[in-house]
Amino acid sequence: MQGIIEGSRMLGSAGESFVNSFQKGLQMSMAVEKNKRQKQIDNLTLIKNAQDEIDLVTQKYGEEAGQSYAQTLNKSLSSILGDNNELSLQGVQTYLYNEDKVNYQLNEMGLTDTPESREVVKSFLENIGVNETDPIIVNTYTKTNTGKVDWEGTLKLGETGRSIQAKKLDNLKEAGKEFQTKFLQDSLIKKYQTIDGEINKASDMIELASKGNPISSETIKQIMPRLAGEVGNLTAQEQQAYGGSSAIKSRLEQIAKRWAKGTITDENIKYLREITDSFSKSNKRNYKNRATQLVDSYVKAGLISREYGLQIISSFISISEDSTITEKDPMGLGI
Repeated sequence: MQGIIEGSRMLGSAGESFVNSFQKGLQMSMAVEKNKRQKQIDNLTLIKNAQDEIDLVTQKYGEEAGQSYAQTLNKSLSSILGDNNELSLQGVQTYLYNEDKVNYQLNEMGLTDTPESREVVKSFLENIGVNETDPIIVNTYTKTNTGKVDWEGTLKLGETGRSIQAKKLDNLKEAGKEFQTKFLQDSLIKKYQTIDGEINKASDMIELASKGNPISSETIKQIMPRLAGEVGNLTAQEQQAYGGSSAIKSRLEQIAKRWAKGTITDENIKYLREITDSFSKSNKRNYKNRATQLVDSYVKAGLISREYGLQIISSFISISEDSTITEKDPMGLGI
């Protein structure tokens, strides 16, 4: 610093200005570092006090109460503890997952980081009961064995987690069966399924007529009113494309008469194909909307995930492409 000051004398006022700025900057930097250190001390004090409170609750009311209190404190101190760090009966512990878990164990076993040694570590963990998705728990700041793996807690956590996961899976499967039953028994779903069958039957008859095959007047009397009844299910824009609701019904009535007389024309067939295709699309749209409504009702109730519900109904209805189903985890288990 003295050398800088001496140099500034040679530079005159410009040098003095530089030195003053440098000194102020240095003071600010030192103040920031001091504040950071103080904050770290304050945070450690908070953690220590929290651990003392956990110990006190454990001594008075037992380990279960102590663990429950620790979980409560973990939520309130999460911003201080940081990711994957938790208070426990032993002290502060860190949960290591995936490659972090392997890296730690490599160091503990004194192995060089190679693909082969990583496989050795993974095999070791699996053989002692730590699955690929399970973490290992490291004693970060504890009363004993600081820096070591809490193997008892690690293995217990893995067993508990798998037990909870299995129970959750059973509950979801049961909810899925209940939803499927409700879906198939829903009055609107049944209605749209019936309409779909009738529209398909009409399409088959139209194709037969296009090939010159005679259709009985009785069949025509069944088909045409059914098609006319679908006009109201078209959107206003769809109806307008055919001249409006009245125009569609009038045209269908005229075609029905010609068909019954055996004088149906190619133009009539073309119209029937187009309007029947529109009816089919409209019915499928209503079918999908009702199906997703039923799915969402179960999702809102927290019984199933939306992806799982869509997977169930996909067996009965073609789900649109924008409805994403996660194949790896359709039940939303987080696995």
